[in-house]
Amino acid sequence: KLENKVALLEKALRTHLQNDTVINPADIASLNEKFDNLNKINSEILDSKANLSAVMGLVERLDSLEADVKKLNAGTSNSALVLTAAALVENAAKKRQPFMYEASVLENLSRGTPMEKSAQIIAGLSIKGIPSKEELIDRFIKLYEVSFIEKEKPQPASDALQRQKDWKQNLKEKFESMLVIEKISEGGELELAKAEISIDDVYRLVRDGDFETAVLKMTADKNYQTEAFEIWVEDTRAEKIFDKQMAKIKALTLGEMKSEVLR
Repeated sequence: KLENKVALLEKALRTHLQNDTVINPADIASLNEKFDNLNKINSEILDSKANLSAVMGLVERLDSLEADVKKLNAGTSNSALVLTAAALVENAAKKRQPFMYEASVLENLSRGTPMEKSAQIIAGLSIKGIPSKEELIDRFIKLYEVSFIEKEKPQPASDALQRQKDWKQNLKEKFESMLVIEKISEGGELELAKAEISIDDVYRLVRDGDFETAVLKMTADKNYQTEAFEIWVEDTRAEKIFDKQMAKIKALTLGEMKSEVLR
């Protein structure tokens, strides 16, 4: 019995060993499929990590670009506003209209920029405005009459002597104090004559609109060194100062816009 049992066990062992050593093709195929699935999963995981990294990098670049765009928009928008305000100021000033409001807007927009100083100068000019050439000529003539012609008029005689004068003489003196005679010379130039009143070169230059030459002669003549004439001289320079500062604002504004675009 014992030998039979040993024989059965040996047979079972051989059978078992034989079955384990045989490789089943179906098992191999199944195992390969599992490996393929695992590789596919690993590849998807790696791809997803790579895509996520690329997306994060793209997001960071977009955030940086958005910040730059906002900065650029802020710069160019402010420069464009300054340029627009300057155009409104210039338009009103050239039409001889009040431009204090436009100048105050320009001054506020220009704060903290290279255009601030020029805007302040223009705001100062807006208080009095920019007089036209005709206004300056008219004001000078009035100043000239008050400063020189009125002083040269003869003093009125006493009542007793006045009554003794002939009525024709009285009428002649009245005309002499009021009448300005203008005639055209043979050369086509305008000549001014007033009864026994001398008209100097400054007067003629101002009447011709040549303010720069007239101012040069006024600075060399002590008779014109009065406060009234000094104010008039400053007013003649107002438009020149305005044009200079306006040109500076335009140049600086366009420069700011260009530099923002380049950055």
